[in-house]
Amino acid sequence: MLLIIIIFFRNGLKKGEKMDNDILDALEKFDEKKLTDLFLNDPEKTRMFLDIPDDSWEAKFYSFIIYFLTHIDVPEEKAKECYFEILEHKYILSEKMDRDIGIHTAAMDYFLNITRQLKNPKIIEASLLQEIMKMGKEDQKTGCFNAKFLHEYADKEIKRSKRYSQNLSVLILDIDNFKTLNDKYGHLFGDKILKKFVEVLKASSRDEDFLARFGGDEFIVLMPQTGRIGARALAERIKSRLQEYFVDKEFHKEKVSVTFSGGIATYPYDADNFETLMKRADQALYKSKFLGKNRVYDYLEEEYLQNLSNVSDKRQYKRYGLKKNAVIEIGDKNSFFSIKGKIVDISKGGILLECLCEVADNLLTRNLGLKVDKIGDYSLDMPLSGNIVRISKDNDKLKFHLGIAFKEFLNDSIWVKIENSGALWAKEKVEVI
Repeated sequence: MLLIIIIFFRNGLKKGEKMDNDILDALEKFDEKKLTDLFLNDPEKTRMFLDIPDDSWEAKFYSFIIYFLTHIDVPEEKAKECYFEILEHKYILSEKMDRDIGIHTAAMDYFLNITRQLKNPKIIEASLLQEIMKMGKEDQKTGCFNAKFLHEYADKEIKRSKRYSQNLSVLILDIDNFKTLNDKYGHLFGDKILKKFVEVLKASSRDEDFLARFGGDEFIVLMPQTGRIGARALAERIKSRLQEYFVDKEFHKEKVSVTFSGGIATYPYDADNFETLMKRADQALYKSKFLGKNRVYDYLEEEYLQNLSNVSDKRQYKRYGLKKNAVIEIGDKNSFFSIKGKIVDISKGGILLECLCEVADNLLTRNLGLKVDKIGDYSLDMPLSGNIVRISKDNDKLKFHLGIAFKEFLNDSIWVKIENSGALWAKEKVEVI
């Protein structure tokens, strides 16, 4: 319910639409005048806080207030009338007692003695109630939210994203070789790794991101209003900070390295519900594990790359630069849309392009085509074709890089001709396209 939003806001779960401290204070102290000034006189703020359409904000607001006071659900069509009856009851009780009764007492007496909806109420301090509710949502070992609350929260975020036509990305993270570390150094060491991993997750993510432990050494980051580029940027921040922390760390006089594999899926492009979105991200995670771990793939990449390797053939391709800078064009003939980019390097499996123009995240969904009929001074007998599978931004140099996977590998005979043409120079980096 909406009370949970307030409780967990106090415990670190900040919404994308941040609430002012005066709103929280008004709710927790139940300052009637302040609430009226903040909410009823400002419908836009009410709608933002309650995350509801324009036509039903008032009814939902009164339902929320009553639930906040008593944990009783009152139908929306009766909530406003009920609220003002409670205020009238408060006035009557205060007159009889010759002192201000307070809205909490009036509400409880109203439902206990007037409507008799309460039969056997128990009194519990709000801070204790908050702690109990928090325990039901939190993973005790790491302090992240647990899998049960993840599903509750994610379903709500999917609905919000649909309503406002926004992206929502899921990042699944799995610590590489965690069982080996756990078995080798013991469970206490394993627990320390989990806690440090969560610490890095929290330091790397935004206030509005939702972190949950999905089980064992697997974690979920839910990112509202975030597309593929933003999700990958978060994954790279986590990877960099983990590497910085463990670079000089030793355990039992041995260097310990902690890495992770990740999978990304984005609503609405990859799925229209959370369950399917998780399956898509998990498929991308599997690809990351299969291709050697310590890397992150998203579902769209997984779709394009599934034909690049199979269970019996893990191929790695040496990448080559071009001796002469070559600019090529990718685009969509039907919409007359195109982007020009300089070839950074090339392999049997694909090309990496550098673009100085800004590249939109949804470019991955447009299935833009690429055709290359010349590499350096060598003209190809059959043009190469491919699709964009990765977009990354170089923030320092204001450049975008596009990873393009060929639909078919360059066969060995053509590749030998290209190498012999003198068009290429070898690069030290070896990676999977």
